[in-house]
Amino acid sequence: MTRALFLAVVLAAACGKPSSGTQAASDSGLQAPVTAASSAAPEAGSPKPGALSSWRGTYKSAAASLAVPPDFAKTWAHTDPGGGTGDGTMTLTVDGATGRATGTLEGPLGPALVAGDVAGGTLTGAVSRKDPSDRGFTGTLRATVTGDRIDGAMTLASANGAVQRSATVTLTPATP
Repeated sequence: MTRALFLAVVLAAACGKPSSGTQAASDSGLQAPVTAASSAAPEAGSPKPGALSSWRGTYKSAAASLAVPPDFAKTWAHTDPGGGTGDGTMTLTVDGATGRATGTLEGPLGPALVAGDVAGGTLTGAVSRKDPSDRGFTGTLRATVTGDRIDGAMTLASANGAVQRSATVTLTPATP
């Protein structure tokens, strides 16, 4: 009986150890890397490990509502001067080794830069101006990444925050 108990403890301890060539996932929620010796496929919606992937597509922006508190609305009259709406283009490069994403916007919201990260099938990023002195639109990007498509939305505001825009984004892999 003691020998069977000893074997059960040894087997249980061995099952909890990672196999050679891989790293156990930590409590932080990060996934263990896929190694060359592993047959596991990368997570769906994640960039290919070690590869740069290029994406190209369009966005469509429209005026977004601006919520003004009632007390402030008595002293501030807001009129949307227009601009920043319509169709534009976006390019993006994702580094599969790091998950870093960088790109550009052209069109009614551009010229602007995009910088962010892809993790767990989600792209999150910041949209900033190529020329910060132009007082154009800046904001955020959030999108879902699948194997052959990136779909998401941008939320942006003018430099003074008085004009807001929302945009839908659709990107597909760029052809060389």
